[in-house]
Amino acid sequence: MKKLLAALFAIVLCLGAVACGEPQNKPVAEKEEITLNDTEFITWYGRTDALPDGSVSFDYTASGFAVKFRGTSLSMRFTATNHSSDTACPYITVITDGEDYLQAPVYALNEQSKTVTVEVAEGEHTVRVLKRSEAAQSRVQLNGVSVDGVFLRMDERKERYIEIYGDSITCGYGNINSTETDHFSTATEDGLHTYGFMAAEALNAEASILSVSGIAVNMNVWNGAIKLPQLLDRASYYNASPMQNRRIPDVVVINGGANDNTYINQATGAEKEARKQAFIAAYAAFLTKLRAAYPGVKIICCTNMLNEGGSMEYLIGLAINAAGYDTDLVLLSLPSYIGDGVGADGHPTYVTHEKAAAVLEQKIKEEMQW
Repeated sequence: MKKLLAALFAIVLCLGAVACGEPQNKPVAEKEEITLNDTEFITWYGRTDALPDGSVSFDYTASGFAVKFRGTSLSMRFTATNHSSDTACPYITVITDGEDYLQAPVYALNEQSKTVTVEVAEGEHTVRVLKRSEAAQSRVQLNGVSVDGVFLRMDERKERYIEIYGDSITCGYGNINSTETDHFSTATEDGLHTYGFMAAEALNAEASILSVSGIAVNMNVWNGAIKLPQLLDRASYYNASPMQNRRIPDVVVINGGANDNTYINQATGAEKEARKQAFIAAYAAFLTKLRAAYPGVKIICCTNMLNEGGSMEYLIGLAINAAGYDTDLVLLSLPSYIGDGVGADGHPTYVTHEKAAAVLEQKIKEEMQW
């Protein structure tokens, strides 16, 4: 009789749990296979673009993904557009179990289709893959991932989120293993060893870096078709469709104007003044556009890493005033590369980037009370 009563009591408890609405289908903790849009099992970083064939492109600097698994190996299948170019071949950094991202293995995607495999000791592991070369040189797609064990649900992503806009400096053009007389190569460009990414990592924040070498806020000497403010709304560098499901950043960082400065200084007299005014108007319009997209978000406007601070700081200050200055708009002079050594085509080396990262980190801490 006691056993019968106990069984009846257990049934009543179970029915009561259902009646009270307790979940009967708990989230799946592991899977043998996943798709690339399964955000419970793959975390995407930066601006990415889901393609019709099920692959996902991650083109911008420091964009990429992370997966967690239990087993001994992870295989990732990539395709790249400029795989055969010595100067434009894309590079990725593969970070396993939180190792130092500046020391982690680097892979050249130098084949149209390339599989990269990570082999580890049996156990639970997390692998983060980030593109260290810039968007304009090659489109990169992840076509699939597989493990010899099971994929595990990803941990909660970082709460802090920073969106960074910039040109070649922000991309890391020539910041490693190069001298001033060298020309551009993705082999000497490490977007993870840049002021923006390093500051975000130090602040325990995710970063979305929207940067392109040579890009201008208003105009460069090449009359480039895409301007820095346009990157805000594009689904990707290679897709001009409107950005969907935008994540609102805590902080926006702009480090643009170096290419505009070159364009301005090529002129004299009235033409030079007209170019200055056009830059001020374009920069102010960009700030207004950002504030409309991200109301109340802190915007930090940076300059000076190419020692252009004096003139550009003045013009950016005028743009900030034209946009309607308030405490959400901040002007920040970063350390100049003078005295630190010079990388390819006159760009800052990692030495200047490390100094600038510390300054930006401190400024964001002050402004955000982080």
